[in-house]
Amino acid sequence: MKRKVLTAIITFLLTGAVVTAQRSVSLAECIQAAAGMHRLSGEPGRYSVIGELTAKNLKSSRLPTADAGAGIVYNSDIPDLRETLAGIPVPGLADLIPEVPHTQYRLTLELSQLIYDGGIVKEMRRVNEANTLVNRQLAEIELYSSAERVIACYYSILLLDRYNELLAGFMTSADARLAAVRSAISAGVLTEPDYDMIYAGRLTLSGKAADNRNLARSLREILSGMTGIAFDDSTELLTEKDDWYAPEEIGTGDLLRPELKLFDLTAGQLEAGEKLTVALRKPKVYGFATLGYGNPPGNNFFRDAFEPYFVTGASVRWNIYDWNRSKREREILKVKREITGSRRSDAEEKLLRMIAAKLTEIENLENAIATGEELVILRRRISLSASSKFENGTITAAEFISITAGEQEAVTELEIRKVNLMKARSEYLYMCGMEII
Repeated sequence: MKRKVLTAIITFLLTGAVVTAQRSVSLAECIQAAAGMHRLSGEPGRYSVIGELTAKNLKSSRLPTADAGAGIVYNSDIPDLRETLAGIPVPGLADLIPEVPHTQYRLTLELSQLIYDGGIVKEMRRVNEANTLVNRQLAEIELYSSAERVIACYYSILLLDRYNELLAGFMTSADARLAAVRSAISAGVLTEPDYDMIYAGRLTLSGKAADNRNLARSLREILSGMTGIAFDDSTELLTEKDDWYAPEEIGTGDLLRPELKLFDLTAGQLEAGEKLTVALRKPKVYGFATLGYGNPPGNNFFRDAFEPYFVTGASVRWNIYDWNRSKREREILKVKREITGSRRSDAEEKLLRMIAAKLTEIENLENAIATGEELVILRRRISLSASSKFENGTITAAEFISITAGEQEAVTELEIRKVNLMKARSEYLYMCGMEII
């Protein structure tokens, strides 16, 4: 019997723990999850793979190359030394010269080695690295932009949750007021129309709460689709702590936005292109060797037999004049770098103006919250006084509802400003490119 009672107690405690457990999610977790759910989340890694493969190809261009070939050539006209030597008065001399074959057969293995390339491979590797960084950053910008949508949805849900909490409190007060009014009606102090007016206000609050729950549920589904996190009505959205980072004025060097980093990487990409253009004009030295088997062997045209042969040597190539094409290419890249720098400065100035406006918004909200807290205290005192007068029948139900509506409006506005302040602070961090907590 005791064992059964103990088992029942343990089961009750565990069940209660499961029922009361509430999952909580922070804004930072949602942003991180949304970036992972984005369709482009794998692109930075893919661009890294492309860059690595390209780098290996560039590295292998410094290795020797080997090409196998085969061919057969028929010449209608060939040199015939016998006719030339026939005029020499030496009997049998022309017969000693073999006839050059009309058909040539070749089976070759050609080897080539780049000895000096003027730094082309080195500069191409730098261009490849710059291209990889730019492509990765473009994908990072797309992923970063998802945070803005998450912030808007997150705080919209939080605002509705806060409003629903207020509505629940208002309805609890209305229920208590209805009970008091019923007692006052029994005592002959109030009348049924007074009860109806209070009850109508209670129904209005109930309708607003139902609408807010439906809207919050829809927004949770949207946030779940963006983040892959399962949300329900019991999921708690965490808010900032009291020791949260306080926004402050920042300078140009403090901006960490990925768009600005992209401008810097693009400038580096263009600079690498300039250096590559210079390297392309430098001389290049190659070594080569040909191992063959043919008839005639090599250039021994008087040998009518299949034999091996080889040819080896080195060559230099230098484009000494290109009609100023490379010079114009460098000028084009230089102008593009200047354009990139101008666009970066413009984007930076716009961001600083937006951040300054956001700081002003934060300051205004902080001041409004301080004023709103004082107003709520005052409105509550007025409502308590009106409640006593209403129960004593000295004011009408309409007057009482008007006074309490002022308190509810003040409380609601205060909570809206608090949520908007948290949202503005998160947006400030997003604008600066800082980590959102």
